[in-house]
Parts: sequence; structure tokens; C-alpha cells
Amino acid sequence: DEPSLTRPTTDGGGLTCAVYYKMKKETREVLKRITAPDYDPEDDPDLNNPSTGAQTNLIPAIRLWEEYCRTAPHDEKMQGRFKLIPNIHNPREVGLPSWISKYCGKPVLIKRKNVTGFLSSHPHLHAMEFDITLHPFPYLAKKAMAYLYSSVFVKAIVSLAYVVEGRDDDELPEMVIGDGLRLMYPNPALLCNANDFFKGIGKSFENGLRFLSTPESSLKTTMDKSGGDGPNEIDANVPLDVNAGHGLKGNWDPTSTVQDLDGVVDTGATDSWVR
Repeated sequence: DEPSLTRPTTDGGGLTCAVYYKMKKETREVLKRITAPDYDPEDDPDLNNPSTGAQTNLIPAIRLWEEYCRTAPHDEKMQGRFKLIPNIHNPREVGLPSWISKYCGKPVLIKRKNVTGFLSSHPHLHAMEFDITLHPFPYLAKKAMAYLYSSVFVKAIVSLAYVVEGRDDDELPEMVIGDGLRLMYPNPALLCNANDFFKGIGKSFENGLRFLSTPESSLKTTMDKSGGDGPNEIDANVPLDVNAGHGLKGNWDPTSTVQDLDGVVDTGATDSWVR
């Protein structure tokens, strides 16, 4: 919903992006080793051998992630170290205003427990769920999101990534949780309604995301693809192109607050879709 400057709201209509992650085998093996009762960092070859730089970088991040999963459900300060990193990778192509583009690639700390961030554990599924809502954010952030929805998303390459903030030397370098999710030209007009989604109306996931049936006049949408040969027709009944990005970079500013969507996290990367 379009935000109002004179009528602040903390709820309303909007878009939801649900992302599912599965822990990678490599991460699992490191986690088992560093949480073993007899583990001694001084004897860890990956921490003390310069030739294993990748493992050396992984271990502090995996240790921090393990601590977050273990303590964040009952530790508000630890939960407040979760950072969302939204980005639009073709700002010039879509004509993104500078008041929005300056926040691209900058992390947002989700600090307010049960206000902007909702963390839940699902032990029977061996999973955790973290929901982020934009509704309580300042007016300017919601105004930016409304503009992206109405004028930008259909032409944009959008990515979302997540990090737990490292504050001590033994918690650095920070590393992205899973691979950065990349959405190619998401068209809000073609996304399904949440009520219909949960009722299972007109939806098929056999080959990934498929959009709800739309009027014939809406089945084709012209989009200007970055680096392509011109306009391309996108069939509304073809799965959305969802690619995993890697190594997202940016001028990280933990104080920036511009946009966030809804994430569901279970450590590592596999499947993802928009609803």
C-alpha cells in the first residue's frame, strides 16, 4: 500500500518474498568439527595453515552463525545483529532516483525484535524462520518501496542477501548466509495473491514458480533486458527466472534503512521463489 505522511501505519498490504535455504555439506562438516567437545582451535590445520585460506575465512563465520542460531531466539541483542542487504544491479538502466540508488547494496540492521524482525524455531523441521517486515519502517523507506513496486521492479535485476554482523576480530570476516538471491525483472502484476496462494488456487510448482492465470491481454509483458538486444516478450505462464548471485559488494552502512522483504532462513542455499 502507498504510505501516508500524515497517517503512519505499521501494517497493510504489500509483497512477500519467501526464500528457503538448506545447509551445504561443507558447512555441516565444518560445524560438526568446531562444535565437537574436544575441538581445539590451536590444533585446527585450517586455522593455522596459510594455504587453506578459504577454510580459515569460513570458520569464524560458521561459528558466528552457530552462535546466532543457538542464542538469538532468546537474546534480543544477538537477534538485532541480523542484516539484510538489498540491491538493484541495473539502477541506471531503470532510471533509479539517487535518493534510492545510494542505498543499493548497503545493509540494514533488523534490530527491533517482534517489530521489524520475527524469529521462530522449528526443531521438528531442523529449521529456523526469520520474517522481516517493512511496515514499521520510516515513511521514506516505505515510499521508496512503493516507487520500486510501481515503476522499477518490472525492469530491475534485484538481489537479497543476509549477514550476521561480526563485531569482534574472531567473528570476521562477515560472510553472506547462503548465495545471494537474484530476481530477474520481477513483475508485481503477475504475482499471485496471498489468499489464493494458501488456498492453492491456479498454482503449479511442478517446474518452479508459475504465475496465477491472468487475462489473455496480460499474458505477455514487454521488458527491456539489461545487455540484451532490445525488448523481450515474457510469457506469464513461464517460471520466473531466479538466479543465485555471488559475492555481493557495496559500501556497507549499518545505519541505512531503505527496503526489506520477507525472508525465511535455514542456513545455506538451495531453492527460492517469489509469492
